Amino acid sequence: MHAQSNSAYTITGTLTDSLTGTGEAYATLRILQAGKDNPVKVSTTNEKGQFRISVPRDGKYQIQFTAVGKQPLTRDIIFSRPGTTHLGTLKFQSISTELSAATVVA
Repeated sequence: MHAQSNSAYTITGTLTDSLTGTGEAYATLRILQAGKDNPVKVSTTNEKGQFRISVPRDGKYQIQFTAVGKQPLTRDIIFSRPGTTHLGTLKFQSISTELSAATVVA
């Protein structure tokens, strides 16, 4: 797994494709502290879609997941005491784009 550290505040889980159920490999994770725009940590899921990432201190955080062709996914997390928060299996939705008709002239 990526972005492992010895921090006492850790978030774990698995990111999967909502249609196939397979792990979403190498999706980007960003952790932001509440009210801040710059991420505290940035990482990726591993080849099976699993992640483990730690934050430096207690407080309110937001974890954002992004990948090409997927709708962004966000979860809010509050750490009030040291420990691990397991988010379980999160499902990534595909972005569906409908193209309008095209006329081909030869």
